Amino acid sequence: MISVQKISKVFGHPPHQKLILDTISLEIHPTSCTLVTGVSGSGKSTLLSLLGGLDSPTSGAIYWNKKDISSFSQVEHEEFLNTQCGYLFQHPYLIPELTVLENTIIKGIGKGLPKKELFPRGLELLELVGLTSHAQQTPEKLSGGEQQRVALMRALFHRPAFLFADEPFAHLDTTNAQLVIKLLKSYQQEYGLGIVLSSHPHQMLLENKHFFKHQFELKNGRLLS
Repeated sequence: MISVQKISKVFGHPPHQKLILDTISLEIHPTSCTLVTGVSGSGKSTLLSLLGGLDSPTSGAIYWNKKDISSFSQVEHEEFLNTQCGYLFQHPYLIPELTVLENTIIKGIGKGLPKKELFPRGLELLELVGLTSHAQQTPEKLSGGEQQRVALMRALFHRPAFLFADEPFAHLDTTNAQLVIKLLKSYQQEYGLGIVLSSHPHQMLLENKHFFKHQFELKNGRLLS
């Protein structure tokens, strides 16, 4: 479980400080799906980066299974990021020099595991999104929607406990947005994946509002339920 205790986030230095998040508390349970909405600049991306350990709050604390993330050693923090968390950003951020398959299995490559052990898992994931025929191509050969599907499979490669999806529909057409939400539902049901998703108000979310057990809105740095 992720327990958030009165976190705030400030960017900049006096006298030009900007308060992005203001004394936010919430709990996110394993296998649950949480939706955070809000307009641009409301702090959604900042909140997800804090929950996933990519950044630290200015004040307050975030506990992962009752342990303060800020107390992790460097080794513990890297292990936390590499095993417990998956990230899906607005942009795919695929590595152009690698093939689609290599991008999918990049976390395993980073650990020094042999590609022959990783390829079957990568191909299995690419099959889920209909991209096995593109496995040996480089990312620039794919459409934006296809690249985002690869990014999603990369995020799920190591079967994380939680997926943090930041505006995953921002650059997708309706067809690809429907495919992504369908994949998230399927994976969540099969593996008990916890999902924290941020988004502008989106028709796709209205049509799938029952998928999210908890829904919040960020407004002026505060979290509204």
